[in-house]
Amino acid sequence: MELFLIPCLVLSSLVLHVGSQVQDANICTTDGWKKMCVRQLVIALQGETVTLPCQFTYDDALVIKERKLIISRHQTQQGDVILYDSDTNYRKEEFKNRLQPIGDPKEGNGSVKISDLRLEDEGTYTFQFEYYELKWGVIWNYVSFQTKMGKGTKLQVHVRPNIRRVWKEFDKSGTPDLLKCEAEAKPEPNISWLNPQGRLVDSGDLLNHREPNGLITKISSLNIMGEEQDGVYICMVENKYAKVQKHLIVEGPQKSNNTAHSSNKSNLWFIVGGVAAAIIPLVLLLVVYKWRCRSSREGNVARAEAILQELEDDVGNTYLAPGKDRCEESEIPLYETLQIENISMLPIPPSAESETNVSQDDMPRGSGMEEVVD
Repeated sequence: MELFLIPCLVLSSLVLHVGSQVQDANICTTDGWKKMCVRQLVIALQGETVTLPCQFTYDDALVIKERKLIISRHQTQQGDVILYDSDTNYRKEEFKNRLQPIGDPKEGNGSVKISDLRLEDEGTYTFQFEYYELKWGVIWNYVSFQTKMGKGTKLQVHVRPNIRRVWKEFDKSGTPDLLKCEAEAKPEPNISWLNPQGRLVDSGDLLNHREPNGLITKISSLNIMGEEQDGVYICMVENKYAKVQKHLIVEGPQKSNNTAHSSNKSNLWFIVGGVAAAIIPLVLLLVVYKWRCRSSREGNVARAEAILQELEDDVGNTYLAPGKDRCEESEIPLYETLQIENISMLPIPPSAESETNVSQDDMPRGSGMEEVVD
């Protein structure tokens, strides 16, 4: 009998490099005429996409149907946890939209890719094919074939260097004496310093902490006491994947004091400007309000004086017309409008006749008055 292998399967003792991804040689699990080969070690960078190859082959005389792929990952406390099932398209919650098949399990290709790689994705992945195999030409026998213990794919997630922070520490006089730089990476990063003249200077590591997932955090300290301090210091962090840097500006005590004084003056002017900006509009509003009140009062007084003046001018030529509530101009003098008609005079006593006798000659002419005789 002859075995057939899918052409893309290449067995090699060499380590393969695919971009930033490293793939070790294939490791195979065999059972009679069946064989399943995977990568023994795959290393990729956090945030990238990684491919986990898997190929299943068998004797061409075997009759197999309904093949499906199950991928599990071994976890210390939970054992093997299923991440993917090709038959039901099941994916574990943290792998939804990230784990995708790139082959057809029904054709024996169980390769998958994982995108947006995380440190938590590290671990040993087990591949398992399940199918029905025809026995003696009459019986369909259920078969489960998986990678043996120690022959799964070990996935390692590495991390490019990252500088978390850089800072200065001061002595009692306020002079910078220590520069510190905190960084993380996987594998372990190397931290170095450049002084303002661009020369490498000696520094010491204060912390070198390794997380359970292999991520290493380091803090480097640079002592600058007794040196020409002014200038830019650069913290450089690198591992085999990348190199990053951040800088710190260091000033001597005099410049620091000048800077603080300038900063205080700037703050003072800022406060004064803010207060002025708040008060000036209020003052303007008050001035406008008072001006409008004064103008209103002056207008009222002027109108009142004009009315009084009109009343004084018209008082000699006005009378109160009966049945009206206001004064109107008279077109004729008041005395011409009054007429005395039918005035009845009582008899005058004889004793007073001489005193009250009025001759016709003394009466005003045209007065309209007549003597009434009993």
